[in-house]
Amino acid sequence: MTPAFSAGRPSGEVPKGISPGGGGRGVPRWALTVALAGLFCLGACGRGSGTAGDGPAPVRGTGDITREELDQEVYTSAHHAIERLRRSWLRRRGARTPNNPDNRPSVYVDGVRVGAIEELFGISAEYVERISLLSPTDATTRFGTGHASGAIVITTRRGPPD
Repeated sequence: MTPAFSAGRPSGEVPKGISPGGGGRGVPRWALTVALAGLFCLGACGRGSGTAGDGPAPVRGTGDITREELDQEVYTSAHHAIERLRRSWLRRRGARTPNNPDNRPSVYVDGVRVGAIEELFGISAEYVERISLLSPTDATTRFGTGHASGAIVITTRRGPPD
C-alpha cells in the first residue's frame, strides 16, 4: 500500500499547513461542515412557489393533474390550473403542421375535440376530475392524425361538483 503523501510521511499524517478535507487551502473543517449543512438546507428546506404573495405552493408532479391536486388551491379555469401545476404542458412543441399551425397540444374534453389551448380558459376547474397530457404518438393512436404536439385530455366530473 502506498503512503498518503509520497514525501516520506506515514499514511494518515498531513503536511503542516494543510487541513484534512480542506483541499490544500487551509480551510477549517468546521467551515466545510457549515457550508455543506447550508447547501443541504437550501435544497431540502427552501422549496417554494417562486412568487411572492401567492401563498403556499401546491404539490407539483409530472403526471396527470388529479382532483386531489385541484382541491388544494382555487383555480379559475383549466388553463389556470395547468399554468400553475404543469406549466411545461403549455409550451410550443413539435413541428408546425396545417392542422396545428401554432404547434401546441390539441384539447379534448371527455373524448371530444374542443380546439386549441385557448379553449382551456372556458373550462371551469370546478368541473374537472382529471387533466392528462398525451404524447404525439399516444394522441395520434387515440384520436387520429394531426397531433404533432400531443393532446391535453380533460375528464370532467360526473354529477354536480362538491
